[in-house]
Amino acid sequence: MGFALEVKVYNFLKPLRGKNFLLAISGGSDSMALLKVFEALAPKLQIQLAVGHVHHGASDDKNQVTFRNRCFEYLKKHCHDRKISFLCNIDQLADLQGLRPLIDSEAEFRRHRQACFKAFDLRGPFDFVVFAHHQEDLFETRLLRMLRGTGPQGLVAMSFQKGRFLRPFLQTSKAELSAYLADGEFFADPSNDSTRYLRNWLRKIWLPALEKKRPGSVHSLQQSLDLCLEALQTVPSLDFCFDDKMQVLRSEYIGLSSAEKKRVWAQYLKQKGVKNYGLSHINELVKRLDVEQKDLTFILLEKRWLANARHIWCESKNTLE
Repeated sequence: MGFALEVKVYNFLKPLRGKNFLLAISGGSDSMALLKVFEALAPKLQIQLAVGHVHHGASDDKNQVTFRNRCFEYLKKHCHDRKISFLCNIDQLADLQGLRPLIDSEAEFRRHRQACFKAFDLRGPFDFVVFAHHQEDLFETRLLRMLRGTGPQGLVAMSFQKGRFLRPFLQTSKAELSAYLADGEFFADPSNDSTRYLRNWLRKIWLPALEKKRPGSVHSLQQSLDLCLEALQTVPSLDFCFDDKMQVLRSEYIGLSSAEKKRVWAQYLKQKGVKNYGLSHINELVKRLDVEQKDLTFILLEKRWLANARHIWCESKNTLE
């Protein structure tokens, strides 16, 4: 099992021989499996490794604090012993006195991690940033997006490579990673047991209940989503609706069907990096822009939307016109 996983990742990384990689390592089992794979393959591929780790600060939960501190101390020593560059938002645990507690929400933690990794990236140079998201992570993310009312393009969710960001485990199951790590060191995040987070509720309650009610249904649902995405690849492109500045050409947009207009906005929002939008926002865009009025301005999704006779686009709502 371990050898097979290393071969799979080796084949994925082979075209990137000799590059520098920043690994996102939390200390949990998935990321520690990522670290183990890359350490095993580094000499073969002549690649350089660095570990990026985010300490999420203080918490009222003593178990959570213990988990965060143990991960930091272990990874710092592990990297020091192996001469791997270790990047973190703190240099030592004493620095936590100046690190504000985070709001206890998934969105806040995600924004904090993103900000930290932007800072780590500047300390490179790094050719690629690597994450340990696996098959079940991808499936859960797709389900969460469906609950928000996403369209087909939103189901893509994550890919093996998006620019400089790599996710080599997306076709690897959690069970495969656990088997590969075997007796290796890792730390269990206590927050993963809390079902007040929607992702954890899906993972620990809803999906097991669905599987118990109808055995094999979870696998069938995963397959159905994969088939939907395969079908999406055969849908004609709407790239002709965009100019070279990624603004929507109004003359082309007007002639589209309602379904095609929704696809245009799903593609546009994705290209713009807009987060946390759903079908209701797409429908609102179609409704507001489906008028003959030439010049329009309105606020939606914390963006200022503008339209003239030729183009439709959005910008920060704080941008001066």
